Amino acid sequence: MAAEKLDWVLVQSYGNDAIGAVGFIGNKAVCVTAFHDDWDANRDGTVKGAEFFLSKMPFLSLEGKNVVEVARQGQYQQDILKRDAGFSNMATKLYLNFARGLVLDGIYTVYFSRAVKMQARGAAKMIGGGTVKEFAIRKGYEKAVKEAFNAATAR
Repeated sequence: MAAEKLDWVLVQSYGNDAIGAVGFIGNKAVCVTAFHDDWDANRDGTVKGAEFFLSKMPFLSLEGKNVVEVARQGQYQQDILKRDAGFSNMATKLYLNFARGLVLDGIYTVYFSRAVKMQARGAAKMIGGGTVKEFAIRKGYEKAVKEAFNAATAR
């Protein structure tokens, strides 16, 4: 059995610039891709200056933002909907899952992050062993708590 060919349909932004594409096998949308990095705010092809600085902020998690935007724009394009009428539902689910992740990150940052950092700092001081060891203990503790939070809130 031969593999079916992946057929791409461009997705246009409001300014008629191609921002991504939807991949089809037959008449079923199977993937969405964005042409720009999530941190490339002005879509000039490079992440520099303030964009680079913001990409290093640990509390900003925009991974997947452009893929979601491509899906949201694609759900209004007739050439995509003619091929797969269920694409609109898929785009809405992508958007809601992305938003859910942002909300959960916000909840963790606002309600848990500060207390976890204080507990980690206290535990690291009690165990002791120097600055590097205390830093490793603190970061390991914070990471373990964040992973437990993510596992508890996962569907």
